[in-house]
Amino acid sequence: MKKLLFLLLFAAPVFSRAQTDTSAHKQKVAYCIAEITSDGSKYDMMFDDGSTLKKDGIKVKDTNGKIIVFNSKISALNYVSQLGWRLVSSYTVPGILYDVAFVFERPVAQ
Repeated sequence: MKKLLFLLLFAAPVFSRAQTDTSAHKQKVAYCIAEITSDGSKYDMMFDDGSTLKKDGIKVKDTNGKIIVFNSKISALNYVSQLGWRLVSSYTVPGILYDVAFVFERPVAQ
């Protein structure tokens, strides 16, 4: 009798169609990491949103394909903010002095 009751309780979700609705659990935000490096006076930004096969991300370029060089870390942050990203967190890059990485998010179009 105990085995039958256990089997019935074990199989109850299958018969009641207790399945996850995948449309309700889709990702609502996208994340990226922007790593800002300095060569002394100017700053470069490596942008990694997971869309590239490069391990370190890609350097930010303008519409002509030229790498954008920023005057300060704040100007790099303002640029990413204008693209619709919102700052979530920041951290220093291990092993590299004065380099900072920022984590951004923005809503995903459904």
